[in-house]
Amino acid sequence: MSVRLSARMQRNLAFGAFLLLLGACSRDVPPEPLVFEGMAAYDDTTAEFPRVRYEDGTLSMNDRCIVRQVKLNRKMGAVYVNGRPIGFC
Repeated sequence: MSVRLSARMQRNLAFGAFLLLLGACSRDVPPEPLVFEGMAAYDDTTAEFPRVRYEDGTLSMNDRCIVRQVKLNRKMGAVYVNGRPIGFC
């Protein structure tokens, strides 16, 4: 007696096997804490929404948080898009 599996069930089994293989290949390395070597600085302290200058000397593309539309957080790391930083709150 043969059992036919649907395409969806076959995909689920293949994905489960992939996850098991991925788990078997992982190393037991403890997570490292996030360390801020040098804090970013506000470019213009008199502005209501100043841009942030990061440790590498680049200036944030945005002047306020994309999500909440508030002042950028200097402690939050930037995401670089085409080599230019975008700051977050």
